[in-house]
Amino acid sequence: MSEHKISVACRINELSEEDQLVIVRLVNHLASMPYEYQENAIGRIKDISQENPWQDDIPNFDKLPITEPEKPKNTQEYFNECSTRWSRHVKR
Repeated sequence: MSEHKISVACRINELSEEDQLVIVRLVNHLASMPYEYQENAIGRIKDISQENPWQDDIPNFDKLPITEPEKPKNTQEYFNECSTRWSRHVKR
């Protein structure tokens, strides 16, 4: 089996290693299945990828509460918050 490399924006590193393995195992499982099953499963995955956990009725899942974000008190506080968020996503 070959190692596959692709360059695409992806947040998989934000998942636990265990969950990352589940995703990889899913890919390998789908690759080993007949085309018709792959298409059916991909269709279900596409539906899941469009779900909104705050508004959609999802089986066995309670909707997440909608909370208003705290508004910064001033421009400096807003700048600091944005800088903090940005720095979490920058590799140094």
